[in-house]
Amino acid sequence: NEAELGGAIYAETSNVIDSNIFNANNAMTGGAIYAGTRNIISSNSFDSNIAELGGAIYADNGNEIISNTFSANSATTGGAIYANTSNSITYNKFEGNYAVTAGAVYAANGNSIDSNIFTSNTAELGGAIYADNSNSISSNTFESNKGDLGGAIYADRNNTISFNKFNANNGDTGGAVYANTSNIITS
Repeated sequence: NEAELGGAIYAETSNVIDSNIFNANNAMTGGAIYAGTRNIISSNSFDSNIAELGGAIYADNGNEIISNTFSANSATTGGAIYANTSNSITYNKFEGNYAVTAGAVYAANGNSIDSNIFTSNTAELGGAIYADNSNSISSNTFESNKGDLGGAIYADRNNTISFNKFNANNGDTGGAVYANTSNIITS
């Protein structure tokens, strides 16, 4: 499937997308799904989807992305997910996703990324996550991710990174985390 917005699904407001398989979809924004506001995306499998922004999902505002698996998705920004504002990303598995910026998740502003597993994702900036501004990244596991700046996470500014596990991530600068300005990193 192919489209400008949402290669398979364009979900504007308050939709539930559950227990589907999304494979090899293509879009400029949201390779498989473009999610507008307050959608719930749960228990889906996303594999080999492609986009400029959000290889599998572009999430605009206030969406819940729960218990999905993302593998081998790719994008220029956000290999699996591009999360714009105030989205919740929990209990997902991200493996082998790729982007120039943010191998798995690009978090723009005020997103919550909690209790996910990130394995073998790759990007130039942020092997697994690029966190732009005021995002919360907690209780995640990062293993074998690779990024030039930030093997697991590139944190730009005002992000809180807490209670995460980092194992065998690789970065030219910042093996696990590259922290730019005014970030809080704690355990």
